[in-house]
Amino acid sequence: MTLLLIIGKSAALIVGALLIAALFCWLCWSTFKLVRHPEIGVPLCLAGLFLAWGNTFTSSAFLCIVAVDAALGAAMLWPLGLAWRRRLIDRRERAGAEGVPGGLP
Repeated sequence: MTLLLIIGKSAALIVGALLIAALFCWLCWSTFKLVRHPEIGVPLCLAGLFLAWGNTFTSSAFLCIVAVDAALGAAMLWPLGLAWRRRLIDRRERAGAEGVPGGLP
């Protein structure tokens, strides 16, 4: 029975850490998407994790897992943010070239 409790706690720790890391990455993405620069959210997310790593995360295994998962998630979102920004700029250029009044700002 003790082994099942250990496995259950470990699984809950990993799933919970993944959920929190995904929420953190989504929050960084959404915040900077509002100002139309989601590619900036990733470096700031990684910088915040790096600065907080030294004194905060060493006391808890949960926070260490969250930090690692968030760093991996942010690294995977970086190319998506750059592609999103490129598509936005392309849409702006097309709207400007076609002379559409009231195009994207």
